[in-house]
Amino acid sequence: MLLIKKLGTSRKDSRLNLSKYEENFLFFNYFHHTHKKQLSRLGGTGEIARKADFAAAVTAKLLSVAHYEKLVILALRCCRDILLSRGFEETTRPDLEKAARDEATTKKERIIFVAGCQTEDLLEARVESALQLIRTIKNPVHIAFVGGAPSGKKPRIPHEHARMKEMFFNMLDGTYGKKNFSDVKEYVVKSNIFEERYSKTTQENIKLFFGHDFFEGSSRRSLYLVSSTFHLLRLARECMQFLDSKEGKRFNVEELVLSGADHVNKPSKHVFEPIYLKLMFFDIYFHLFSEMHMRASYK
Repeated sequence: MLLIKKLGTSRKDSRLNLSKYEENFLFFNYFHHTHKKQLSRLGGTGEIARKADFAAAVTAKLLSVAHYEKLVILALRCCRDILLSRGFEETTRPDLEKAARDEATTKKERIIFVAGCQTEDLLEARVESALQLIRTIKNPVHIAFVGGAPSGKKPRIPHEHARMKEMFFNMLDGTYGKKNFSDVKEYVVKSNIFEERYSKTTQENIKLFFGHDFFEGSSRRSLYLVSSTFHLLRLARECMQFLDSKEGKRFNVEELVLSGADHVNKPSKHVFEPIYLKLMFFDIYFHLFSEMHMRASYK
């Protein structure tokens, strides 16, 4: 999945109709009538997150019993359409390649942000997606591997940024299974690779990434966010909030490209793993519950 948003324009967010996803994923019609009104008034962000977490956990458990491929594909499409509703537009690799070729003589910086996580298969898909982008752009890029490890428990991957970097160079050298990206070596300069080592959450991913001296001067910039398709909902939201701020505008990011590491219509095997399903449905429920709460507030 590839989406793009031109920044600094007057274009408003799309009001894409997401009601079909509410019909498929929300379950209020099955609640006792005495609870429906209470549930529609979900309260603040913390309460919405708790209910989304509960709903996502139940959904992941049920789906882990058997592969409901059509429902999982519908969920991935929901993630895409939520992003479209926020003003992003669908694009293609040939379009990105042409845009990069047309701007090859300019001094525009292209920065690829790769988000970390605690699941090896997801990291692998994200790193591969980043390399696919480089193969498409065919121009020198800056690369940022972003993420330390979550706090509060012993992490499965203590240094997410380092694990991604290792995968990246192994794929670049053709020593990572069948994944060989040796053809893009000319566009990768080690001095243009940055590791953000300390962030523990998506919000910190963005804050510490922009807080580093990785950015110099006032160059025009394109920023490519690479992550699992579901995670782009949170990552893009945090990034847009920052770039829309007074502090964010000084980074001169002209366009934001989202590269979802998972195919929307042909999901990979890891998408059906319970951990992926839980995380994906959490973000979907959080969005749908938030929209429902917003509508109830206006009544």
